[in-house]
Amino acid sequence: MLNMKRGMRICLIFVIIFCLPLSGKLYAAAYLYISNSGEDTLTVISNLENEVIDTVEVGRGPMGLAVTPEGDYVYVANSMDGTVSVIRTTDNSVIETVEVGASPMGVVISPEGDYVYVANSADGTVSVIRTTDNSVTETVEVGNGPWDVAVTSGGIYVFVTNKTDGTVSMIRIEDNTIVNTIEVGSNPLGITVGLDGDYIYVANNSDNTVSLISTTYYTVIETIAVGNGPWGVAATNDKEYIYVVNNEDNTVSKIRIFDYSTTLFAVGNAPVGLGSFLGGRSPEPPSDLEATEKSYKRIDLSWTDNSSDEFGFKIERKAGSNGEYIRIAALDENVTTYSDTGLSYYRTYYYRITSYNDVADSDYTNEAYATTEDYETECFFVTVAYGSPFNRHIRIIRGFRDRYLMSNALGKAFVDIYYALSPKAAHFISRHDSMRTSLQFALIPLVWLCWLSLNINQTSTIAFILLLLVLSYAAFLKNLYHFKTISKLQRRSNFNACNV
Repeated sequence: MLNMKRGMRICLIFVIIFCLPLSGKLYAAAYLYISNSGEDTLTVISNLENEVIDTVEVGRGPMGLAVTPEGDYVYVANSMDGTVSVIRTTDNSVIETVEVGASPMGVVISPEGDYVYVANSADGTVSVIRTTDNSVTETVEVGNGPWDVAVTSGGIYVFVTNKTDGTVSMIRIEDNTIVNTIEVGSNPLGITVGLDGDYIYVANNSDNTVSLISTTYYTVIETIAVGNGPWGVAATNDKEYIYVVNNEDNTVSKIRIFDYSTTLFAVGNAPVGLGSFLGGRSPEPPSDLEATEKSYKRIDLSWTDNSSDEFGFKIERKAGSNGEYIRIAALDENVTTYSDTGLSYYRTYYYRITSYNDVADSDYTNEAYATTEDYETECFFVTVAYGSPFNRHIRIIRGFRDRYLMSNALGKAFVDIYYALSPKAAHFISRHDSMRTSLQFALIPLVWLCWLSLNINQTSTIAFILLLLVLSYAAFLKNLYHFKTISKLQRRSNFNACNV
């Protein structure tokens, strides 16, 4: 059984970290704040340097704590008097005291900051506090000994560890009803949800383990051994590590999720990590993002790095102004350039970038965009025929391509074949003026029909153009082969004549 008297000696300190100039960049550190209940101190661990950088003397009393998304208020559970203190961070003063259930422990705030959930360990309930007026709007019955709470990033579910039952209750926020109960280890205390909501981490105090729960099936898929008496767990922003506070051996375990390798930090006496003990500030956002097209398949990006404590950068891209941004790359720290390759030709791409550390992502850069080239540096035979990609006949053919061919799978396949085979023919044609002139005449019907389809938009005309295009191209390749054969015979005849 945990020493409750020792556990009641957990304290709150809210540290404001200012941005300091460093080598022309802005510095904003990421830290772990660990309450040492046995000695009334707070240990500060630097996530960047992986070492303890300070130990701070604090007061007595409070248990779990959580900070609003904007950082304006801190909600602290006071287990001894069954209340939650609301602290204004601008002057660190208590502005209100809210009565909740018996022995409140863990606290979590919804992603939008509109509700606070408090686990009341002695009466098996969770209190729901509305932040607009700091009133308790509902009390949800859960398992026995609820200890800590966590919420999904999308604000759909709240998860509660039930210490006595060895379970986790899953509460649907929409109507505050329990929709699932998950069995974990013995005496689960701390809990956190991964930032993408794909995993839940539960610290099992009596088993000295952490249960890894998949939110796809809501079952335990892995059990990780940690230190003695784990009491508190938090996941980093980059999803690479989890931190586990080991109350009985005075350590913190830093676990790499990829292979579960562990680094231990020695901290103070009887550390506890209920609530959001992974703190600090996000790095400064990068700026001056520029996008430059380099070819029909490549766009280069460059930006300015404004921070000294980022773990790296995340690049997002969307195709067209109405597309949706998706992440395409995660880069290391201090990188300021990136080449985006394998793109589609003649298409506009938009980009934005954010920096990140253990705590959070920064704001985005400005949005930058560029359009890939319409043609590769090699000439295509239609271009060779008219001498310039800006010729009005080519603009008509290009308009037909963009409106009709690129709007369906069959047309795209035909364009891909043309782009793959045409350069070789173009190189040969460019050396024979007579063939260039013949090709111009051969393309007149195609140009006329493309113009007709763009202006009258008839399906039958489109089908006829596709058929004519295929037949014309096949006939041209046949004539090209015949021309090459004649050229070889002429060279052979000239060679024989020279040797007569």
